[in-house]
Amino acid sequence: MAGCNLRLLHVNKIREYRARVQMVGVVYDIDDEFGRHSPDKERIKAIQKLQAPTTKKQLRSALGLCNFYRQYIPNFAKIDLPLTELTKKKVPNEIPWSKEAENAFKEFKTALCEITELQVPDIEKSYYSHTDASQTAVGYCLGQLDGADNIHPIAFGSQKLNPIQQ
Repeated sequence: MAGCNLRLLHVNKIREYRARVQMVGVVYDIDDEFGRHSPDKERIKAIQKLQAPTTKKQLRSALGLCNFYRQYIPNFAKIDLPLTELTKKKVPNEIPWSKEAENAFKEFKTALCEITELQVPDIEKSYYSHTDASQTAVGYCLGQLDGADNIHPIAFGSQKLNPIQQ
């Protein structure tokens, strides 16, 4: 589990002190059965106010903000692809903002508004994974069952494919 880059939280250690903990842009809610975490809504509001970037530096900064919350966004790499293409060396510093880039930027903002709360993993329960692939990216959702046999997501992940992998 250590190499999976999941946010592990010892729910039992903090449950007796607080039901809600905010740490580094993430809010942890602890209920009776398990804990959940989601991005801090104030930070998401700030990202929603971002204007479309005009330079590579501004675009890299915006992508960095979105990247911090990538585990909450299904198909992150697929959404990210048109924007990361604009950060390459061959693209001028004043980026040529296309309709495709505008749509991807808006899709990020929409995805951040619709973020799913993620469950804190319970090492005693079974894990379930769902995978997906396209010509340009691969992705997964890792989840666990609750007492009513509902699968709750623990993390989303995705990776762009390089030209050789495509």
